[in-house]
Amino acid sequence: MIANVDLNPLLPPTTISANQFTLLNTYALAKYAGLDFSVGKQSMWWGPGESGALLMSNNAAPFWMLQINRTIPMNIPLLSKVLGPFEFSNYFGAPAGQEFPPDPYMFGQKASFKPTENLNSDLPVMMYSAARATSLSPSAPSECVYKHQRRTGERKVLAQRSWRPPRQL
Repeated sequence: MIANVDLNPLLPPTTISANQFTLLNTYALAKYAGLDFSVGKQSMWWGPGESGALLMSNNAAPFWMLQINRTIPMNIPLLSKVLGPFEFSNYFGAPAGQEFPPDPYMFGQKASFKPTENLNSDLPVMMYSAARATSLSPSAPSECVYKHQRRTGERKVLAQRSWRPPRQL
């Protein structure tokens, strides 16, 4: 009844074979100039820890994505004097197995600063677009960001800080 009101088609029951071989987290990675480029089926955890806010969990099935990460901290003139070294992570992908909405895609960015050895500040942003991805072109991530207001979907922004006590010798 709710499916009829929401205009969602009812799905027929399906049987799943228990003897299926499935590869999870299967991707290719290349490193160049302090950047990691990876493409394939990946899962991610974007949360500060056990008791913090969660933006993305690795509890779901991995999905196809392109991921670019800065793994070697870099210094931005003037800004790094206050906020410390800078790292970033970007991904663009399409979750698989979604019946409604059909063919969604996701884009996420996370900037991390480390002002001291024990303090870390992150600003992750994740966008989930319910619009059908027409193509995975180089302009698709920017369309997800800048044209998002006109599309059905969800945008999550989270500012998080983590601090650990200094080690005692």
